[in-house]
Amino acid sequence: MIGFQTNIGEDAGQRGNTSLSWWDAFRGVLAVNGPAVALLYSGVLTVGVGTLIALPILAIYIGATLRASTDLLGANQVFGTIWVYAPLEFMAVAFGAASGLMPLLSALRAAFWLHAEERPIRAYLGEIGNSLRILVIATSLMLLAASVEASVIMLNSTLEGRNIQ
Repeated sequence: MIGFQTNIGEDAGQRGNTSLSWWDAFRGVLAVNGPAVALLYSGVLTVGVGTLIALPILAIYIGATLRASTDLLGANQVFGTIWVYAPLEFMAVAFGAASGLMPLLSALRAAFWLHAEERPIRAYLGEIGNSLRILVIATSLMLLAASVEASVIMLNSTLEGRNIQ
């Protein structure tokens, strides 16, 4: 989903291989999508700023690549392919963004809630453990989405190969 236009099989073709293995496709998808979740989690280290900057840029990028793909291939072909894994990727991005903002939101709640029992910095630091748990969920969803997407890539490659022969 992130970088829909990237050619996952390009590296295999440059090495002289004509076939793409499932693991090559899986690693290619993770190389493109994994850093997006990590970037969204960067808000934990930047008091939320990293997440707040990355999320709208990522949303614009997803929208632009989806638009370019539908213009090139048609909506039926694009949505007929990505419907299997895109919801998992969207959930991974949402959980990644949530995990990046959790400590900031906890600190803000402690700072502005009249009956808060802990100081904002303590609330911020205390929420990092919970944000890591949510990051594990986001990463698991991204791994699941990458495995499904790699399978879709392999299936489409096989079907295209049958059409050529």
